[in-house]
Amino acid sequence: MEGKRKKKTLTEGNQSRILKTKEERKPKKNGGKKQGTLIESFANDLEGSKFRYINEILYTSRGDQAKHLFEEKPELFEEYHQGYAKQVEHWPINPLDGIIEYIKKNNQIQHIVDMGCGEARLSLECKDRIVESFDLYKANERVKVANITKVPIQKGWSDAVVFCLSLMGTDFHLFLKEGFRILKPNGLMIIAEPISRLKSIKGFINGIEQLGFVTIKEDENNVFVMLVFRKNAKNYVLNQNQMEKLKKKVHLSPCLYKKR
Repeated sequence: MEGKRKKKTLTEGNQSRILKTKEERKPKKNGGKKQGTLIESFANDLEGSKFRYINEILYTSRGDQAKHLFEEKPELFEEYHQGYAKQVEHWPINPLDGIIEYIKKNNQIQHIVDMGCGEARLSLECKDRIVESFDLYKANERVKVANITKVPIQKGWSDAVVFCLSLMGTDFHLFLKEGFRILKPNGLMIIAEPISRLKSIKGFINGIEQLGFVTIKEDENNVFVMLVFRKNAKNYVLNQNQMEKLKKKVHLSPCLYKKR
């Protein structure tokens, strides 16, 4: 009897060791979760670094150079706007919302040109207006591809020209020049930019006003400033002297995102 009991005890011990071995082979739930988190974190960092790289190129290149980049590598546009969408999630307010609200309340604004439109959300939200949307890449059927230094719009056609976070190139003064050309007398130029880009809001306003505009709205929070100018000038072309004054007075720093 004693021998049988001993044999039974050894068998239970073997079973215990086998069960323990099987448990050790099972993946630890916490470890797997941690590994997944690390992979997601790495992917987010990689995606973020791509966005920052493309964003820096856009702010430190001319409009024609940026257009050529997206023509050569169209996948960069998708990567940029995916990163841009994630940045928007951290903003306390989206300046485009304010612009859309302002336009909807103003029935005199019927013809609109959205310069640097991205995915042309303004056109989507203002379906009762005629909106021409331009950007470097055709994100959808609402977007027309163009370097916004020169867009296929006749002079004096638009009631409003919108630059929402789109004065990005080193030649952004030419964007403003083109906006002046296509804007009718008494038309509105609407500009929204991060406050951090403007060395002086007052200096920026003065620089735009000397072209023949009057400021009718200045709205700012801790992050963005929205400016609305009415065109008093009757002409459509800025001369060399006006352009020199514009470059001298209107300064914008590149908006470069830091790693979070």
